[in-house]
Formats: sequence, C-alpha cells, structure tokens
Amino acid sequence: LVIQTTAAAEIVEQKLDEWASRLGDPKDLIVRWLAALEKAPGLSFTMPPALQPSFDRLSTRAFEVNIPPLDCQVRTRDELPAKYASLLRGAAGATTLAYEDVTREADRRRRAAGAADGLKALSSLIEQQPGDTVLARDVAFSAIEWGLPGQAYPLLRRVAMARPYEPQTYQAIAQCLTETGNADLAIVYYEIVMNSRWNDRYADVQSIVAREYQRLLRRIEAGELESEMPQYARGRLASLLERYQPAELDLVVTMMWNTDRTDVDLHVVEPSGEVCFYQHTDTQSGGHITRDITQGFGPEMYTLPKAPGGKYEIQANFYGDDNNRTSARTKVYVTIHENFGQANERLTRKTVSLANTKDKQTIATLTIKP
Repeated sequence: LVIQTTAAAEIVEQKLDEWASRLGDPKDLIVRWLAALEKAPGLSFTMPPALQPSFDRLSTRAFEVNIPPLDCQVRTRDELPAKYASLLRGAAGATTLAYEDVTREADRRRRAAGAADGLKALSSLIEQQPGDTVLARDVAFSAIEWGLPGQAYPLLRRVAMARPYEPQTYQAIAQCLTETGNADLAIVYYEIVMNSRWNDRYADVQSIVAREYQRLLRRIEAGELESEMPQYARGRLASLLERYQPAELDLVVTMMWNTDRTDVDLHVVEPSGEVCFYQHTDTQSGGHITRDITQGFGPEMYTLPKAPGGKYEIQANFYGDDNNRTSARTKVYVTIHENFGQANERLTRKTVSLANTKDKQTIATLTIKP
C-alpha cells in the first residue's frame, strides 16, 4: 500500500543513500535500480525471465561506461567574448545565465573550437539548475548530435532517476550506450521499454523501440559490437524479426523532443508530393507513420519499406505546449536510417530547436536514387 501511494521518483530516490556507499560497483548499482523500477508506479517493469540468467552472469566490466574527459581549447574566461564573460561574472545585474545567451555561445564555441567546447558552455545551464530535467534532456540531445554520447549518458540517467515513467528516456540512453560500445547495458535499457506497461500516451513506443533494438542486436551478431551474452542477443533478434516485419526498410525516421505536454508532429514529404503525417498515416508508396503523440516527449516514427527515387523532406510541425517555460526551447531529436537492416545502412542524427508555435520546420532533406 505504501508503495502504491508513493511517487515513482520518490521510490527511486529512496535508494540513493543506500547506493551511495556502493558506487564502486556499477553492476550492483544497476541491479538495485532495476529492483526499484519493478516497484515504481506508472511503469510496471518486469525483468524478462529469458534475460535474467544472462544478465546475472554479466561481469562488472559490462556495466562500466567510460566517459572520456572533454578536451577543450577554451580554458580561461579571458578567451571568451567580453559580453558573455560579463554575464558569467554576474554583471548587468544578472543572477542567472539566460538560455539564449548560453546556447548562442555554445554554438559559437563549437564552430570555433569543437564539440567539447560547445558542450562545456552548455553545461552552465545544468550547473545553475541541476534539477531541471528539461535542460538535462536539452543538453544531452546536443551532446548526442555532436558525437559525445558518453557525456549525454549521465544526463539522461539523471532524467530517468527523476522521471522513471517516461520510456523515451530509456530509448535515448540505449542509443548512447550503443555508441559508447556498451552493448549489453544498452540491451538492458531497451528491455526496460519492451517489458513495461506504459501510459496510453506512449501507445506505439514498443514497436518504435523494437526497430532500434533490432539494429543493436544485428551489430552484435555481426561482431561489430562486443557482448557477453551473444546467445541471448541472437535469440532476441529472431523473436523481434518474427514480430516486427519487414526486417529491411529503405527509410526509417524517428523523432522525440525534450519538453512534456508538447505537441510536435513528424511530417515526411515524399517525392510525389504526398505527405505522411498524423492525418494521413499511410501513403501510396507504402510510407507509414505511428500514432500522434500530443502530450508527451514522443517518439513518433515514419517507415518506408521500398522508397521511390527522389527527394524526401523531413519536417517537424510545432503546435505548441502548455508550459510557461522561458528557460528552454522545445528541441527535437531526429534519427534517420537509410537502408535500415541492410549492409549499406546509413545513420544520421539531427537536433533542432523549434522557435515558434505553429511553425513547420525542415529538419533534413535527402535524395534517394531510383
């Protein structure tokens, strides 16, 4: 009864003090966290019996995520633009850094010195508001796009600890872990999504995540990623391929975003001019889009088994939200798979800020040869 009436985040937080003395054992940390998830309201996670024996045999090394330090070129405030340096000093009566000032400086620094410097600038947002999960997602999405998945991982972990009932966070964590080479830990996070009962507003999340999960398992089977449980990966891949067909798709586009209670719609304009979106979910060429998410963080997915040649335009249509936030814009994170499940598969990631409501913004344009 106590568990049922306790907030999900509170249940997870209750474990933090208990874990603090055992942070030297990353496997123990995950084991205890998973046990807490099984009791968290709004989640209903159950460890799949088929995974449990392989999971138990995993070494501690499988749970270690090595995050390389940022190699920054800008090292002192003397190297910063005068206006931004004055903001850091609290000049002009500023008590906190404005979101727009920080993101502008991060973009400038990234172009001038590289992704590490851009992310260091963005981290100022987290430092002044460490409990803001919207900002944590925001910075994490930028880190992923800039090729720094290791730095995104702890930010997304923080979000998952605070809001364990949101499946897209586990999806994003699994993506990061795939890129850092932590394939077995990525399996665990994908299985959290696949083996939980989610709120109805995340109706299609498991079918969406299953596609990404297939890609991870294929890479393990091909020897591209190291795994301590290859037999489980092989069997799981077979079950997913049997359930989610077709196994190969010419184009897959997935979109999620960083602000709750926000209506962002994925639109894909096909070469014929036909648009696949929530009011027209199936096109003549075979394109299909998942159900519209109007009150969450996504995800939404477009799939096309056999793509006609020509230009494809991927758009985000921002209808607005019910938040009165001034600290962060709604930001979409888009993953584009060309030739999904095939030997010549190509992956592209895009992160774009949406400035205005009722604004349709082009995220990417690609051309597929006939």
